[in-house]
Amino acid sequence: MEKGVDCTGIIEKSVSDQDYQELRIAAQCILDSVFYPEEGFLYAVCPTAMQERFGVTSHQLGHVVVELDQTAGADVTLFLYQFEDGSWKGSLRAKCDLNVAKIASRFGGGGHVRAAGFSYQGKPEKAVEKVREALKAQRSVQ
Repeated sequence: MEKGVDCTGIIEKSVSDQDYQELRIAAQCILDSVFYPEEGFLYAVCPTAMQERFGVTSHQLGHVVVELDQTAGADVTLFLYQFEDGSWKGSLRAKCDLNVAKIASRFGGGGHVRAAGFSYQGKPEKAVEKVREALKAQRSVQ
């Protein structure tokens, strides 16, 4: 800042400012999301058909899990989005003492205790089911 770097501008361009279509698809993902308050689990799915409808690519969806993770009562958030080849990327976030890196490792992925990811081939409903089972298993040993 002392050298005249526009820190505010950099933050706005890299974090705050989002393309209008990116905001619209995030809103749609949130509208279509499913929340299990008794489990503290929230998930959303974004297939390629939705991405095409909004004119965005899978590379423009990283912010959606951050938006979902702000939901009160959602201890664990899962965002699944599809790539053009049909495979899925799963992004997990935790705001509690559950280890989402352990869950991601079940799919061959990894990450940190509070933020992890994995790749998945198959129906997204099956991935959601497996994540919920893993969360229940972790809770039962605590």
